[in-house]
Amino acid sequence: MISPFPLIAPLDIPLSTIMAASAIQTVPFNPFITNLPTATIPHPFMTNPLIPPYPNVVSYQDVNNDRNLKSQVLEYFYNKLLNNWLKFHYTDLYYMITVSNGKASLIKNISEIENNKKNDRSDNDIKYEFLVDNYLRKKDVYSLLSKFRKLNTLNWWDLKQHSEKVRLFIHHKVKQYIRYEITN
Repeated sequence: MISPFPLIAPLDIPLSTIMAASAIQTVPFNPFITNLPTATIPHPFMTNPLIPPYPNVVSYQDVNNDRNLKSQVLEYFYNKLLNNWLKFHYTDLYYMITVSNGKASLIKNISEIENNKKNDRSDNDIKYEFLVDNYLRKKDVYSLLSKFRKLNTLNWWDLKQHSEKVRLFIHHKVKQYIRYEITN
């Protein structure tokens, strides 16, 4: 008959022989000790390989609260906003602003946007300054970056990798806020 437990060798030695051999030995008899090969006895640390033999606790400093990191990321996006995005990507915001006598102001009605699209771009520098002074200050960009980071569960150092999404988010929020101010 084939044993259902192939790792455990059957004991063919009668108990009386074991008792007689133990009487000769000076060590007391232990019926739990067998002459099985050591490879068949599982090692105590190998009984559950998913539990590590020591606690694996590693703590890292949370750099999300580092002011230096936040200021560097803010400077990066603020410079990118002023030098690139506001001049080339946010041009539809210029249509919501009118210039009269060298002073910029918001349009009075949303329907005026179509009329402003036909105007020349000679006043874009004044409109640019108006947007930067009123809607895209550093503290505004900081709060928008914080909102974007929290909505997307990102870290501050991950924002550069999502630069295009940040650009679209800032554009959407500023446009939404200007539209809200025009209608109210």
